[in-house]
Amino acid sequence: MSDTNNIAALAAKYQIRVPAEKLRDPRTAARIRLVAECLAVPEGAPKRRAAIAAIAERHGFHVGTAYRYLKRLADGKPLLGGYKSRSGCRFEDLGVTLYAWDPQAGRMAVEAIMGNRRNMVEKLALYNKVADAAEALGLAVGSYSSFCWLARKIETGRKSVATFRDKGVCGLRQDVVPAIRRDFTCYRPMECLVGDQHKADYFAIDTAGNVVTLELFCWLDFRTQLAWPSVAYKHYNRYTVGRALLQAVRWGLPSIVYTDLGKPEESNYMNLLVEQLTGLGVTAAGVERVRATGRHPQAKPIEGWFSWLDRALRNDEIPGYCKRLRDSRENELQQKELNRRIKTGNLLTVSALVDRITAVIDGWNAHAFKNRGPDTGKTPLQIYQEETTGHPVTTLADDVLEYIFLPVVTRKISRSQVRIRHDWFGPRSYYDRVLADYGGREAQVRYDPFDPACVWVFVDRKLVCQAAEWRTINPKATDEVAGRMAEQKRLIKQVREIYRNYQPPAKTVRMINPHEREARQLKTVRVLRTQLEKDEGRLAVAAGGGDQPSDRFRRLFSMDSRGQRTEVGGQRSFMRSTIDDPEEE
Repeated sequence: MSDTNNIAALAAKYQIRVPAEKLRDPRTAARIRLVAECLAVPEGAPKRRAAIAAIAERHGFHVGTAYRYLKRLADGKPLLGGYKSRSGCRFEDLGVTLYAWDPQAGRMAVEAIMGNRRNMVEKLALYNKVADAAEALGLAVGSYSSFCWLARKIETGRKSVATFRDKGVCGLRQDVVPAIRRDFTCYRPMECLVGDQHKADYFAIDTAGNVVTLELFCWLDFRTQLAWPSVAYKHYNRYTVGRALLQAVRWGLPSIVYTDLGKPEESNYMNLLVEQLTGLGVTAAGVERVRATGRHPQAKPIEGWFSWLDRALRNDEIPGYCKRLRDSRENELQQKELNRRIKTGNLLTVSALVDRITAVIDGWNAHAFKNRGPDTGKTPLQIYQEETTGHPVTTLADDVLEYIFLPVVTRKISRSQVRIRHDWFGPRSYYDRVLADYGGREAQVRYDPFDPACVWVFVDRKLVCQAAEWRTINPKATDEVAGRMAEQKRLIKQVREIYRNYQPPAKTVRMINPHEREARQLKTVRVLRTQLEKDEGRLAVAAGGGDQPSDRFRRLFSMDSRGQRTEVGGQRSFMRSTIDDPEEE
């Protein structure tokens, strides 16, 4: 009884409002002592927070709970709020009983904890939010330590639920649901190819001196685990995917192509490749496209292979590793070393980094497996050779494959040129003399996305020519300008020579009026007479006093009825009329 009286006196001294029936509760007595000692520390005293923390620890409370009690008293609220029930809040599935919490307040606490995904909100702020909402409804709220205890019980007793809260279904598949172990020995070599993109966590220096990163796209055979990579500058695209697939199909045509839903993998170029491979009739059902489940990387075995690739590249001690590490101290040292290499330029070039990555992957294709059942001790190359001995795969010639994997676009021929836009090299024009005869027609243009030097032009599915790039020239370079002008003249000459080989029909001149023929005859005679009269003196001297030129002209030549100059005295006519008589036809 004396203890109860002391607690009541202490509460009255510091104006701590507590229900009378709760004064006998030891936990309530501990709260009153805690608040009384905290209030005894004057405002503005040095190290007041440290003193309050020491008092809270001595009484078994969290420092946040002590400050919360002090705030309630400062706001004129009772210390324990509207406590109504002694039974508290019981959670059977967790095996937790919160005696100081009202059942409804306990449910509010659980909902707040389950709604705090990835612990984005600190527990103290979350506890204060729940306490304010519960006290506004007149509900009893326990201490901060009991709230943290409830949170730990949820995270440990319901680990799967906490995982679902933080990571969703993907987290359940990754951490909770057992993985499906697959035996890939049931596949044939090159039956199923799986491909995916991977970022190379290394810095390199390009030809312009810029620091860049690379991306890879790799294809992996389910049965043999053979890998074929293609490295892209900065970002991978549809042509990076196709280039890696070209290396893979040299070993055999696949029956299944397994990719995710990335934009390059779902491009029209990839769809056209699959259609062309199917159209060759090399398989009974063609090449089947299979898409992976979104956000489910475990479905593709190539994801585990990428983990091996990262470890192998780290073991190869390639400079320029830029992936952040979990250890903060080690990550800080790595970033300093990386910055030093960037400033000094002590990094690999892009081509050198590509060679190192390719060498590591070639080492994978030649390494022996460990703990792989019947394939233990065998390399991927040996498995491919053994499996294809009795069941050979279908292969195509290299020139056929290179033709199939060339991208194709439809363009209209204009001024003996075709224009296309490369993904890396921008718009380019291509010219050939043969295209002069196909102006205005649509053509199918196949080009190499990695080499803009030339293109192949097809019209009506027939190869017309291999056009070379018509580059933009420097107008100050006289040699280049002269070369282009010479090419233009050669094209004009070629067209004119082709034109001369044709024999167009003779032209027929129609008379506009009946006097036109006589007028042309008279004009011809006048022209000849004028020319002879001008030379009359010179011809008279040369003739030695013979006939006059005009008499000689009349005697030697005469006009027939058609206006033609005919022979007189056995001499040959030196001019013929080009006028055709319609009546003669």
